Amino acid sequence: LMAVGLDWSAVGSVIVTHKHPDHWVGLSSALEHAADADVFAGAADIPHIAAPRPIMAVGAGDRVMDLAIIPTPGHTPGHIAVHDEAAGVLVVGDAIGYAEGQGFALLGTSEDVPQTRASMDILARLSFDALLAGHGDLIVGGASEKLAEYLAET
Repeated sequence: LMAVGLDWSAVGSVIVTHKHPDHWVGLSSALEHAADADVFAGAADIPHIAAPRPIMAVGAGDRVMDLAIIPTPGHTPGHIAVHDEAAGVLVVGDAIGYAEGQGFALLGTSEDVPQTRASMDILARLSFDALLAGHGDLIVGGASEKLAEYLAET
C-alpha cells in the first residue's frame, strides 16, 4: 500500500478465495488495520474461515469493487476466482497452480478434481492478460490463451 502512496484506510474490501488457512491467516491482522473493510468469500467456505467480523457470501453474478466473482468449486466447495475485466487480470486462488517452465497443474489438495477441471473450463472462457495463482508464478501476457491451450491438451 505504501509503495503506491496509500495506507490501510484505503482498504474497503477483502476477498478470500477459499477456506484453506494459508489464504486467510493474516485476515485478522489486516482487518485490525483496515477498520472499515468488508470481507467476502464463497458461502460454502465461510464457516471454515476465522475472521473477527462477519464475512459476506458472494457467488455467480456478484461484484465486489467492480470485480466479477466467479465460483470455481473443486479445490474447495466455496472456492471463488476474481476477475478484473477492465485490467485484464484473473486471480484464481488455488483453482490451478502455475510455475514458469513447468506450466499449469491442478493442486493435489483439491477436494474434487473433476469439479476443479469443470471450473477451469469456465475460467478458460474469460478474457484476461494476467493470471495470479495462489501458488506459483504470475503470468503476464496471453494468460487466457495459455490456460486454454493447457486445458485443450489435458
